Amino acid sequence: MALQLNITLPNGAAGNYLRVVNVEWNRLASVCVFQLALYLNEAQADTAPRFPLGIVAQVRVDRDKFEQYLSNQAIAAASHNIIAQLYAITRAEPGCITLLGSLRDIDLSTAADV
Repeated sequence: MALQLNITLPNGAAGNYLRVVNVEWNRLASVCVFQLALYLNEAQADTAPRFPLGIVAQVRVDRDKFEQYLSNQAIAAASHNIIAQLYAITRAEPGCITLLGSLRDIDLSTAADV
């Protein structure tokens, strides 16, 4: 499970495969923070998951959005697929996303589920 979107980094490296990495989950505080790593493609992500081209975004979900997507009820409704919920947040909640580096023109809502 991942997202697909063509992205070129400021250093010229380009990839099209985004995967959730570095998830920090605090259910008591209703906060989840995770990052999206960019890989050249699915094969590179599978063979070298520790070596992405870069981290392109940080997503912070708290309070109402946490309840909407990551509450027990929301996770149950998503067949207990938490990672799928994280990708859904990435595509549907631009206010939760901080793009890293100089990647200001990326619209993650247009990414395809793969």
